[in-house]
Amino acid sequence: MAVEVIVKSIGSAGGRDYATIAAWLAACPADLTTGGADGQGRIWRGELYNDGEITLAAALSLPTVTSSATQYIELTAAAGQSFVDNPTYYNTHALKYDPANGAAIRMGTNGTSGGATLVSGAAYFNASRIQLIMGSIDNNFPIVSLSGGRGKIKQCLLESLSTQPAVLGSGSGAGFDIENSLIIKRRGGAAVQVSSGAAASTYKYVTVFSPTGAGGTNAFVQTYTPGPVIQNCAVFGFNNLYYSSNAVTANASSAGNVTSSTTGIPGVAGGKSGLLATDQFTDVTAPPDNTSTPAYNLMPKSGNALGGAGSVLAGITVDLLGTTRSATAPAAGAIEASAAPVTVVGTMAATLGAAVFTGTGTGYSVGTVGSLSVTLAAATMAATGTGATGATATITTNALASNTGSVLASASGITAHIYEVATGNKVTTITGLSTNASGVLTITSTAITAGVSYRVVVVTGSGEGLQTYTAT
Repeated sequence: MAVEVIVKSIGSAGGRDYATIAAWLAACPADLTTGGADGQGRIWRGELYNDGEITLAAALSLPTVTSSATQYIELTAAAGQSFVDNPTYYNTHALKYDPANGAAIRMGTNGTSGGATLVSGAAYFNASRIQLIMGSIDNNFPIVSLSGGRGKIKQCLLESLSTQPAVLGSGSGAGFDIENSLIIKRRGGAAVQVSSGAAASTYKYVTVFSPTGAGGTNAFVQTYTPGPVIQNCAVFGFNNLYYSSNAVTANASSAGNVTSSTTGIPGVAGGKSGLLATDQFTDVTAPPDNTSTPAYNLMPKSGNALGGAGSVLAGITVDLLGTTRSATAPAAGAIEASAAPVTVVGTMAATLGAAVFTGTGTGYSVGTVGSLSVTLAAATMAATGTGATGATATITTNALASNTGSVLASASGITAHIYEVATGNKVTTITGLSTNASGVLTITSTAITAGVSYRVVVVTGSGEGLQTYTAT
C-alpha cells in the first residue's frame, strides 16, 4: 500500500485541469493524511505547463490542510515543461531566470513596490523543477515563506530583487531542505533564513549568488537550534556563508563548500574560501538598475574551483539540470562542473623504485625487481632500467597553477589520484611527483591504459584540481 499521488495540470492553455495556481489550491482536500486509493493518504500535486509566465498579483496562501512529511502539497512542472528538461538551452543562453525555457512564476514587476509571496503558512510544502522571481524591491516579500511544518525545494531556480530572504522559515518547526538549486539575490540581504526546526535544515548542492555591490550579508541564517547542515554549496557575494545571531553552530557534518566568504564557513577544512565569483562563473556582471535584465550567466567557467570540491552525498546523483554527478569527487554548487584542464609543457624526470614486472602466458612481459628511470620530454617518454618495461600509458596534463593563477613551477610532493571514468573506480594513486620550471606534470603508469578516459585529481601543497583526460 502507498500514498496516492493526485496529479492536476495547471496552465492557461486549453485542456488543463486548472487555469491558475489559486484554483488548484482551492480544490485541495482538507485532510491529506487520510483517504487515497489504499487509505494511506494523498499527495496533492500541481504540475505547471509553460503556457507563459505566471504572474501573481497578491500573496498566495496555501489552504489550511492536515498534512505530514509524506502527505503534502507539491508544486512542480509537468514532464517536458521545466528548464530542467532542456539543459542544452544553456549551451547558447545564460543560466538565470528565463521563462522562455520552462515553467516560471513572477511575483511583482521588477523594481516596483508591492509583491506577492508564493507560499504563506504552509506545512510540508514541496516545490521542484520551477523558476521563481521576486521582482518587488520592498523588504517585505520572500519568494517562499513557511510558518509551520517542513518544506523542500529541489531543482529550482529562484531570483529575488527584495532585501527579504528568498526563502523564509519563520515558525517553530519550519525548517527547509534545499537541494540542487540556484538562488540569486540581486539586492543583498540574506538568501535563506530559518528560525528553527524539529530537525536540522539541510542545504545541499546549492549555488547562492549576489552581485558585487548588492550588499549580500549572510547566505544562510539560523536563529535557534538545531543548526543547519550545509554541504557542497557554492556561495559568492555574501559577507558570511553562515550566520546566527544567537551563536547557533552549524551541524558538524557541514563540509565541501566553496565560497568568496572568509568567515562563517562550516566545513572550511573540506572546502575552499576567499575565492572570486569572476573566476567561477561565465558572467557575474551586475545589472545597472533594478529593472534591467542582468547579463550574468551562472554556468561555471573553465578554470573554476568548484569541480571536484564536494564530497559524495548519498541519494543525490544528478545536478540542477539532471547531469549525473561524479561518484567520487562531485562539484560544489548546483551544477556538476569540471575544473580547468591542466597542460604540460616541458620536461620532467622521475625515479620509481622497486618496480616489479611479472607474469606468465602469452602477452606478458617477465622481468626482475629493480628500479625504473623515466625521462619525459614534450609528451614523449624514454624508459630505461633493470626491469622489463611492461605495458605503460601516459596522462599528459596542462600547466599547473594556483587559485590566483600563479604557475606551480618546480613544485614537488605532488600526488595524483586517478579514477576510470567509465566505472568510477580508482585505479591508482601516485605520490612524489614534481613539476618542472614551466609547471609541467606528466603521469606514466602501468595501471592506466592507452585510449581509456580517466578523472585525475591533482593534489599540491596549495590546493587541488580535477580534470578528465584520455591516456596515450
